[in-house]
Formats: sequence, C-alpha cells, structure tokens
Amino acid sequence: QAIWIGADIRDIDFSGAYLVRQHIIDENFLYEFRHQDKAHSAVYHVWKLTSDCGRSMIRWGVFLALNVLLFAAIYWGMDTWMPPEKMTSHLTGIEDLHGGFISYLYFSVVTFTTLGYGDVSPITVAGQAVLIVHIAIGYLGLGALLSILATKFASRGN
Repeated sequence: QAIWIGADIRDIDFSGAYLVRQHIIDENFLYEFRHQDKAHSAVYHVWKLTSDCGRSMIRWGVFLALNVLLFAAIYWGMDTWMPPEKMTSHLTGIEDLHGGFISYLYFSVVTFTTLGYGDVSPITVAGQAVLIVHIAIGYLGLGALLSILATKFASRGN
C-alpha cells in the first residue's frame, strides 16, 4: 500500500483516476487533522471507529442502530430498576402499548428520528433528561448520515 502523506499532486493529470486523486487528498487531510493536537486526535479516533472518517455509511448506520438500542435499554432499565415513586413508568403512555421491551424500542426509534407521535412522552425529570440527550444524538446522527450520503454522491469526478 502506497503512503501518500505529503505528496504534491497539483501538477498530476488524474484523467481516469479520480478515485486515486480523492484518496490522496483524503489521506492528507486526515493526517493533518489527527496531528493538530490531542483533542483532534481523540475526535479522529472516534470518527474513524464510527464511520471510517465519514466514508462508511454502513458503519455509521450500525452506530446509529446501536444508539437506538442503547436508549431503548436505558428507558427500559429506568422503569425496571429505578421506577418513579407513585408511578409505573418514567414515560406516560408506554404501558398502553403492551409490548414489553419492543415498546421501549418503538419509543426510542420515534424519538431518535424526531417523528414524535406524542403517544408516549417523559413525565419525570430523569426521563426528560435522557430524552434531551437522545434527541440531540438523533439530530446529529441523522444529519451526519445525510452528510455522508451527500458526499458519496456529490464527490464523483471532482
């Protein structure tokens, strides 16, 4: 495998080899990004793990699906191990769904995708706090997914 870090490609004709040109540009950008300071290095490693630095829609999709499952488990765990006083759930309407963990998964998907049907909503401060984090991750995650998708289609033949 060739090492392209620091390669000067300004005067090279890449006719018919646009993917090679893009790969060289990407590798140099990522090298500079991760070597700026410790914070950039940490962001780089998380970015690499979750989406191959914005190049893998599948990896990012798996990461988002795991987030949905994680929050479903958090909501379920809050109701199972830390039920609120004088209430059956941190979420009003969840008991009407009669689906066990699937109901929490449903709520997690609806929240993550910002559909917000309104049939289930948090009624405790703890539920609201978790929901705020969940929504923020959903907005950022779906925005990043659209960005990766747009980059995949828009970068053809630069």
